[in-house]
Amino acid sequence: MALPTWMLTHTDTLKPVPLAALGQLLVWLDSTENRVDWKAARLAREMDLIEAERALEEAQYGREKATAERVVQLRERVADARGRAGLAALVEELAERTRLRIAATANHPGTDADDSVLRALAVDLNLGIRNLIDALADTEHVHHPAEAHRNAAAALTELTSARRAVEATGAARDLRRWAEAVKLALDVTRLTAIPA
Repeated sequence: MALPTWMLTHTDTLKPVPLAALGQLLVWLDSTENRVDWKAARLAREMDLIEAERALEEAQYGREKATAERVVQLRERVADARGRAGLAALVEELAERTRLRIAATANHPGTDADDSVLRALAVDLNLGIRNLIDALADTEHVHHPAEAHRNAAAALTELTSARRAVEATGAARDLRRWAEAVKLALDVTRLTAIPA
């Protein structure tokens, strides 16, 4: 994906624009390789969930009824699989909303702060969102996936809100709020998605 001019330079001076780091993030979020990887991971987790649900159904309603202990174990397996699938789905949802938010930000540039402040916020957002997506995508060895998913979903509420995304601006106030939401979500995700 080619970067729009607004993300590269001021056309009159060829000086890098303050929000260029968001343009780099947009390219990363929109890369075919990432999109394919994130979708494949989500589909794999959804298939794991279906297999766990089928095993539970067979244990409860099949020809040979499983013991209560086995049913409880399988229910736990379903909850874990649902949590991992939810985390994988959050990756794609966050990427989608971030692309939308960057587009909205580009349409409403901010003039309320020095370029260096805007540039620093854009760099923080670029790194923070990449780290957040990486943390969410690492679902393989999460010790408590159901809890990790619930906590991540709660912490990502503002970041996955379509309304917040379309109302975004390039003002320092908005960028700062966005960066704070990313930091909170990353802290929560890292805390609750600790690998086993």
